This record gives sequence, C-alpha cells and structure tokens, in this order.
Amino acid sequence: FWNRPSSVLNMKLIAFPLVLACSLLETSHAEIGTPKVSIGLSNGSHGKIGGLEPKINWKATGEYGSFDVEGGIDMTVEDVDSMPYTVWGKIKRSIVGGFDLSARAEAKAQSLSQVGLDVRLDGDTTSLQVLCSAATDSFSVNKVNAKKSVTLFGGKFSVNPRFLLGAGTTEATVAYDLDKTSIVVDASTSSSQKLTVGRQIGDDLFISPSITTDTRFSLDVAKSMDSVGKITTTLTPNECINLKWEDGPWTANINAPMSGIKFDEGVNVGIKRKVDIF
Repeated sequence: FWNRPSSVLNMKLIAFPLVLACSLLETSHAEIGTPKVSIGLSNGSHGKIGGLEPKINWKATGEYGSFDVEGGIDMTVEDVDSMPYTVWGKIKRSIVGGFDLSARAEAKAQSLSQVGLDVRLDGDTTSLQVLCSAATDSFSVNKVNAKKSVTLFGGKFSVNPRFLLGAGTTEATVAYDLDKTSIVVDASTSSSQKLTVGRQIGDDLFISPSITTDTRFSLDVAKSMDSVGKITTTLTPNECINLKWEDGPWTANINAPMSGIKFDEGVNVGIKRKVDIF
C-alpha cells in the first residue's frame, strides 16, 4: 500500500472524509445526530444576513467491526450565495496498552483537492499527534505534538513538546499542578518564553498572572457566579483588556484596545448563542 505512487495514496486521503460521511448514512449501526446551530456576531462585525452569522455543525456516528467511526459537515452561512463548509471523517479503535489510535481527515469546500489529516495515539498519561496535509501530487507532515504526564511530589507534572516542521520551529510547555496552584512554562525557538502562575481561590475565583522574557505582563481573572455564569477578564497593559462572558448557551466577547491606562477607539464586541432547532 505504502509503495504505491504518492498521487494514488493522496487521492485516497482526499476522498476519505466524504466517503466515510456518506457511508455512515447507509449503515444500520449509524446514529444520526441533530444539527447544532450557533448564531451570533463574529468579531464585532455585522454579517450579511441581518447582522447574523449562523454556524451549523452536523455529525453521524457508527461502528464497523472493532472501529468507531464518525463523519460530518461544519458550515458557516455568510449569505444566501455563500455557505463555506468543511466535510470530515474520523475512525478510531482501541489497541494494546490501553491506547486509542485514531485518524481524522477533513476537506474544505474552497479546496476539496486538499485534505488535512490528524493522526492520534491517546493513552491515560501519554499522547502523540501528527498533523499532515495532502493534495493530489503532494504529502507533508506539518506538526508533531507529544504529551506525557506523571505524578511527582504529590502533584501532576506534564511536558508537551511540539515540532512545527513546516515553520522549522520547536515549542514546549512544561507544567506542574499541586493542590490549587499551577505553574506553566511556555518555551519556543521563534518567540519569547512565558511563565504563568495560577491560583484557585475558593470555589469560584481563579487568578493567573503571566510574564514573558521580553517583559510583557498579563493578568487573567476568572469568576464563576451562579446568577450570571462565568466571566473571564484578561488585562494586557498597553495593549488591551478582554472580557469573556459565558452564561449557558450565550457567549459574549468584548475586546478594548488600550494605550497606557486609556482606552483607544475600535472596541470589538462579539455575541454568540447556541440554538437547538430540532
């Protein structure tokens, strides 16, 4: 199979998400899900449909022997003449050692001749992800992402190296969680490094300041309240303040640019609501 011409292999990968999504409709073991719809303003801009930008997500699930399979379509309705969509398919099975092996392929309407491939090996404390892209005459590995976690001194220690082969850079995240405190170090060969210390205060407040090696500071404060949901405020001095409000099906984002302690013009507001229509 692997010795066949690359164009033949790539055509198989390109056809995979569409074939799998259609095949699920024919099997008696398939479970057809109801579409999930969210309607809102994207990035504060007024869309072409009365200021709205509906997003529709649909999927079906099923089983083929020892494999779990899924397929679906994700669509954004920009106007009556433009509905860009992504068709995708996923296959997964359990293997030795308690690991799950899966592969997900997707193709966008704008370029159905190209497909993105996401291959994963997931275990309780170890995971490996390989992201690839394929066209009719090319195949490339874009990113390799690994993660390992262990129990250390009563807490959880994890390391997450990431290799961006296309960009030629390497990133890594090292984290340690103990009780209600977390320490995270983000490192990269192409940008500054960042240290984040988080602390849970009580049951409903989480504070996490961050600082980078080029002296950029930010502060996240997340507050959960039964009456209004969860509000997360992110302050980045001399850049912006961002407010995210999540309350059930509603999500609102407000981003206000700043210069010093003064707000600049151009505040962006985004509002989204998930809607069950079936």
